[in-house]
Amino acid sequence: MLRPHCTALSSVGKEVMRAHMVRGVAGGQFAGQGGNAIMTSSNVARAREYLAAVSAGESFDKLFAFYAPDVLIQEFPNRIAPQGHVRRAAEIGEAYERGRKIMRSQTYRVQRELESGDEVAIELEWTGVLGVPVMGLAAGSEMKAFVAMFLTFRDGKIVSQRNYDCYPPFRAEG
Repeated sequence: MLRPHCTALSSVGKEVMRAHMVRGVAGGQFAGQGGNAIMTSSNVARAREYLAAVSAGESFDKLFAFYAPDVLIQEFPNRIAPQGHVRRAAEIGEAYERGRKIMRSQTYRVQRELESGDEVAIELEWTGVLGVPVMGLAAGSEMKAFVAMFLTFRDGKIVSQRNYDCYPPFRAEG
């Protein structure tokens, strides 16, 4: 059984998915808990809409509509971004487009959702299929991450996103 590791790799993987925390890719699919799309609040519903839009490869203009103008996205250190990364509104579009060029598709499988006021916590499994060779993996190879995502909303917009992405070891497909 592969075990996820939240330890850092060398800088080889930095370009893989600087946009991973905004999950910018062309194509994809969103899967809720066992395929159920139960939405219990407006912030949880908005978070699910956000994941679905990113997974579907919506235009950045549509994606940006989910963010407040002062949004701050923080990706904590992981295999892909060993130093982590912090992005403000002006940097998100570039990261999104970079991710769209790297990934062929992606899916999100939500495991759990918790909400308290304007805060939403989501545990999910992310699966992406590479569109180009990266980190010794061929185009068409699958990557996985086990993610804890914390979103803060204000007036229905995301003002803060914090991602803790744990990747199992990558296996080159042959």
